[in-house]
Amino acid sequence: MNLDLSGRKPDLDAAREAYDAYTDSQAPRALRKRSLDRFGYQGLVLARASELPAPLPLGHFLRQFGQSDRETIDGGRTVATVPQILAMFNGPITHAMLERGSAIAEQIADKPPGEAVDVIFLTILSRRPDAEDRSLALEAIETAEDAATGHGNVIWALLNTREFLFVQ
Repeated sequence: MNLDLSGRKPDLDAAREAYDAYTDSQAPRALRKRSLDRFGYQGLVLARASELPAPLPLGHFLRQFGQSDRETIDGGRTVATVPQILAMFNGPITHAMLERGSAIAEQIADKPPGEAVDVIFLTILSRRPDAEDRSLALEAIETAEDAATGHGNVIWALLNTREFLFVQ
């Protein structure tokens, strides 16, 4: 490797500086930090569960929904709890999806209501809305004070359906 030291004599300090510059710009640690800053919300990282450290701290969304503490063989939970319900109704993950700038909000920002409903259903339930679903969603959007609030109401409602809980 050709190391440009700008006329300086190669020494240990120069090698450390070059190494630090390289790791800060190319290493997975730097890339991960940049992605955590970009895909974070109020101290939470919005990423796949497999990309997060395990076990996560108590109170984290995944721990609330049964992630094991890795201290026992079967440390996860399969029974619903009140904190889980509260997290879905009013937790930070739900708020992250509803706020301006979220991935789903960006996808539906300038779309007509019918297309926005399709995007919302495909994103959350992985299916298109049927006639009744479309009618109810359009009514919610049209009766809201603005389109963003209507979209948020539909997103919140879908996140809290039994169907969403069972999408695999």
